Amino acid sequence: MISIFDRRIKKLNNSWIFEYVIVLLFIVFGFIGWKYSFSYSGMGIIVLTILLLFVFNDFKYIIPAGISLLFSYNSGYEVTSFPVKIAVYGGLLIFIVVLFSLLNFKLENFKKPKSYIGIVLLSISCMIPIFWNSVITKESSLMYFIYFTWVLYVVLYFVFGVNLGKNSLRIAIFTFSSLIILLSSECLLTVLKMHNENPNENILSFTYSLGWGICNEAGIMLCFCLPFVFYELIKTKNSIISIICVLKVFACLVGIVLTTSRAALLVGGFEALVFFILTMIFSKKKITNLVFFILLGLLSILFIHLYYGFERLFEDIKNVVFEYGFGGDGRERLYKGAYELWSKNWLNRILGSGIVSELEHRVSYGREDALVFTVYHSTFFETLVMGGIFGILCLLFHFYEKYKQLWKKELPFVLVMLVGYLAVDAYGMLDNTYGMYYYMVPLVILMASLDNDKNTDIFNYELIGA
Repeated sequence: MISIFDRRIKKLNNSWIFEYVIVLLFIVFGFIGWKYSFSYSGMGIIVLTILLLFVFNDFKYIIPAGISLLFSYNSGYEVTSFPVKIAVYGGLLIFIVVLFSLLNFKLENFKKPKSYIGIVLLSISCMIPIFWNSVITKESSLMYFIYFTWVLYVVLYFVFGVNLGKNSLRIAIFTFSSLIILLSSECLLTVLKMHNENPNENILSFTYSLGWGICNEAGIMLCFCLPFVFYELIKTKNSIISIICVLKVFACLVGIVLTTSRAALLVGGFEALVFFILTMIFSKKKITNLVFFILLGLLSILFIHLYYGFERLFEDIKNVVFEYGFGGDGRERLYKGAYELWSKNWLNRILGSGIVSELEHRVSYGREDALVFTVYHSTFFETLVMGGIFGILCLLFHFYEKYKQLWKKELPFVLVMLVGYLAVDAYGMLDNTYGMYYYMVPLVILMASLDNDKNTDIFNYELIGA
């Protein structure tokens, strides 16, 4: 830390109110970037990050900076073109991270990361099949980089694991809780825009791209974020934070419905119900939180009744979103194709056929005829194709490390995170989670934070250090 700021600023750096405001400021930058100009927003995020690191010399501020930059990108991806905008601002953020790491290098910091063996093994299982890839052509040669994505997740985990301090978990919780605001806003504005352009179509029939990902992927991330807002609600004694959290819960549920993701609706609904029960058991302001839920629930019921209609909403969810149940979307074909690739020969069975095993032209990230590699919409089948039996064993060891991190933590935190992990991992059996950058980046940041910070009393941190 810059010495002239040391005594005056240390208290501010450990204030939960300051962190909360800073996270919301990054979310505002993210929204501006997604809605208006990613370039201007990206520069704002970079400048704010530099300022915070200069004053506080604390790596924790990279968490909201990186997450807001990642989920505000609005231009989409394609393997035949290079995403210049995200590369520029992502590159600037990487430069800041490297510079911070060099200036604060301490050999003993490498002892802090503990939950990395599973991710390292998965990166190895991802790379090995590159030697017998037979589908990538000159046109799609950028896809060779995909074989090293798990290596990037390993690097990301270690960068955060080495640089984060003992005050990182709280800001990670605030960041993922507040990410709900950005994701739900993106879904709502996109659906409203599509509805204005196609007023005769049912709003729950739309499928759309948000730039960084598609609507189903927003559903995944909303389910990932939901535990954190409920944990804030359990721990806070502040009525203002309580109402903000309840608003975020309802925003999350609206966002999940608008993603039209069947798995997200089921998983998010299950999470919300269980988390509500846990909130009523463990919350420090049970009556206040219950009153806020009832009031906002009644207002939501009135709004839906006046502007949409409850009967129509349930009928649309039943007949539009769940028109084909859980079938009719090609998943059976994908799972069968994955099994056939895996069982093709003993090499594929043991080590997999690779993360890029099939190519196809289809609509992707808003592009009509994008060349993409096939993703099998299941953590199990995706890992089976990517790394075979070896990959599945690596994944199981990673799960062991991930769930072990919750051991000996405070009971409310353990229960909320356990339900959240189990729900999203179950989701991953039916849709994309593991191996997808939008899920893996937040996950490795969270795991690095848990390795470094054991304090789950997020609204009552003592000053760290003398």
